[in-house]
Amino acid sequence: FSGCSNLENIDLKSVQFIGDAAFAGSGLTSVVIPSSVKYIEYNCWFNCKVLSSITVQEGNLRYKSVNNCLIDTQTDILVATCNGSVLPNDGSIVSIGAGAFASCPEITSVVIPDGVELIGINAFWNSQITHLVIPDSVVFIHSWAFSFCETLTSINYLGTMEQWNKIVKDLSNSSVATIICSDGTISL
Repeated sequence: FSGCSNLENIDLKSVQFIGDAAFAGSGLTSVVIPSSVKYIEYNCWFNCKVLSSITVQEGNLRYKSVNNCLIDTQTDILVATCNGSVLPNDGSIVSIGAGAFASCPEITSVVIPDGVELIGINAFWNSQITHLVIPDSVVFIHSWAFSFCETLTSINYLGTMEQWNKIVKDLSNSSVATIICSDGTISL
């Protein structure tokens, strides 16, 4: 169903697997993950600009939804968000998965919760984010994490400049020019 911009609703009853980019670029406005789903590949809702609700049915043994965020409970990876998502601050996320915020035009501010260690490829691809707070628990930021995210020019980092410099990262594929740390500012 990738690229089906007229697809607004779909019934996923009895589905066990949702493949990579299965609904990418579709017109889905809401998604209900049935309890039967055992695995969801990343980027399944990549570039779904009108998606505003993600729900997981009770009884699903692998996934949960919190504040319109889809979380893999076996790996603690944030799989997907949608317009209106708010990241939970309950320790349930250790990684921001591939394309998790990709093309969520209504999300302009994100505070990544403490405990998150990794920000994956295309995590914020083409988003309209203007304000981002990263905790000092992050140790890796993929080089394409902020690709085509032209509105993000600075990042607020909750650690020191020394801690920021220890993070494995490459922001050359982003518009980020300034990192505001707890003890000063780094210009890129």
